[in-house]
Amino acid sequence: MLHIINALEAEAWAGIAGLLGGIGCAIAAVLKGRRKGPVEVGHGAPGEDRTEYVLAEMRAANVRLGEIEGRVSEIDRRTEDILVDTRILRDRRA
Repeated sequence: MLHIINALEAEAWAGIAGLLGGIGCAIAAVLKGRRKGPVEVGHGAPGEDRTEYVLAEMRAANVRLGEIEGRVSEIDRRTEDILVDTRILRDRRA
C-alpha cells in the first residue's frame, strides 16, 4: 500500500487534493445552509403594504380598457356602415 502511495506523481496528488477540497467545501456549504433559519434564506421580511397601490393601478387599467372598448365599438360601427355603403354601391352597379 505504501508503495502505491509513493508511486503517485505530483499531478495525481494535486487532483486528489482538489477533489477532497471540493467535497469539503460542499459539506461546509450544506452545514452552513442548514443552520440558517427561513428568514435568512431567500427574500427578506415583507415591506410596506402595497395593496392600495395595486388596487389603484387595477382601477386605472380598467378605465383604460373601457376607453379602448369604446374606441373599438366605434370602429366596428364605422366598418359596418362602410360595408352597408359598399353593398349598396355594388347592388346599383349590377
